[in-house]
Amino acid sequence: MLRFVCVGWAEVLRGITAPVCNQFWGTLGTEVTNLRLENGGDYFTSHFDVTCREHDIAFFWNGSVVGNAEGQVVFSFDGVARSTCLHNRLGFCV
Repeated sequence: MLRFVCVGWAEVLRGITAPVCNQFWGTLGTEVTNLRLENGGDYFTSHFDVTCREHDIAFFWNGSVVGNAEGQVVFSFDGVARSTCLHNRLGFCV
């Protein structure tokens, strides 16, 4: 999750997250591993792996958040289902 994005003193975004939900709209717990951060002064990068698991549901994704001095922030992920399951939501919440 990325929280409290500001330009100067103005908050422009409260948060971005990428939840995986079960068939009852419950959000699965997450385990974040391989977190890699870089602060380049006028840019930042964050890369990480996320495992979402609950009972018979297993979903894995790689995520990244990249920001630059021009105010661009790019949040992306690439995932794979490691089990079959019923689901209601998979994607970004802004």
